[in-house]
Parts: sequence; C-alpha cells; structure tokens
Amino acid sequence: MSRGRFGRPGRGSLLGMMVVNGIVGGVVLVVLFALFGVGNILETRLAASSMTADASKWNALLPMLPGAAILFACLWYWLVMAARRSKELPWGAACLYGISLACSNVPLSGLLMGLLHGDPLLAMLIALVMLLLLPSLLIAMICFGLVMGAFNGLMAAHWIERHRA
Repeated sequence: MSRGRFGRPGRGSLLGMMVVNGIVGGVVLVVLFALFGVGNILETRLAASSMTADASKWNALLPMLPGAAILFACLWYWLVMAARRSKELPWGAACLYGISLACSNVPLSGLLMGLLHGDPLLAMLIALVMLLLLPSLLIAMICFGLVMGAFNGLMAAHWIERHRA
C-alpha cells in the first residue's frame, strides 16, 4: 500500500479516544485487579494506616480512570502523528510507553485521591510506595500498560487507514 497523506486528529477524535480509553481501561483494570487480587490488598493496607478510615472510601480503581483516559488518548495521538512520518506504527514504543504511562498513573491517582481526602502529597507518596512494594500491583500495571499500548496502536492504525487520501 502506498504511503498516503492524512491530516491530524481533531479535538473531537481526541475527546472520543479519551472516552473510549476510559471505558476500555476501566474494563481492563477490573479484570486485572480481580486476576491479581490487587483491589483487596490496596483497600486493607490503605485503610489500616488510619484507624478511623473506612475501607470503602479507598477504592483504588476509580481514581485511575481519568489519568488513564487522558494519558492513553495522548499516546494514541502521538502514535498517529508518528505514523505520519513513517510507513509503520512504532509498536514497540507503544507498548513501552504504555507501561510507563500505566506505572506513572498510580502516583497520579494517589494525588487525585489525596486531593479528595485532604493530603495530596502524602497520598501520592503512599501510592508510589505501594507500587514499589506490592509486586502484584506492579505486575498488574505492566500488563495494563501492555494491553492499553497495543489497543491504542490498533486504534491508531484503524484511524490512519480510515483517513488516508
């Protein structure tokens, strides 16, 4: 197939990918958290740090969704823009950047939880320490990054094929 010219994704495409990444990321995180048992571990460890803290308010999944939606939509946009200059999508970079985005999403979600509960920097530090000390969380985030990187690579390839001239 010849290399055709195609434009940039617009704001609507980027917002649409944020919504799609939020939905797909939520499903993937639910499956991975259930598979690796991360949800139960995080709730009990975070609630144990304060005797008055209710474990139900420490849902670790919901604060990860906005960051994942925005970060992975930006990855999709970058993949489309990188494919404008070459004939192929950088699949290896999509997976590696997916892993780094997923792992950086954990402290970002800790910051969001801290903003909601009153101490953002401490919550971000606790989330980073949990990522480093809980191998199940780290493995779940690596798998999440691989799945979402490959998914966004497929979505970028689909967008490019649809918009080639």
